[in-house]
Amino acid sequence: MFVVIVSFTAREESLAEVHREIARNARASEAEPGCLSFTVLQDPQDPRAFVLYEQYRDERAFTEEHRSTPHYERWKAVERRCVIDGSRSVRTLVPQAGTPAGAQGQHGVGA
Repeated sequence: MFVVIVSFTAREESLAEVHREIARNARASEAEPGCLSFTVLQDPQDPRAFVLYEQYRDERAFTEEHRSTPHYERWKAVERRCVIDGSRSVRTLVPQAGTPAGAQGQHGVGA
């Protein structure tokens, strides 16, 4: 398993576009064979703040498969227009070695 956590703050004037496009991206991502889940979270105290919690079969499913899809490219264009500069952060995680899910021993990369 390979997990990607993306957090960002959207521009106030772009919220409608972000809501529309993030839903489209999540649906398309979940249809990918290597995507195990794609959850969109929003801060109830600050509706401009989002977290994407993405689980993939392995690192390759994210870096090679997911990143080569048209919906990923479309979402990246939305991010460039709608996300506040400097607010985006990405973290990748893998299961801890020695745990049942950690038997794969993959390595993380940035999104």
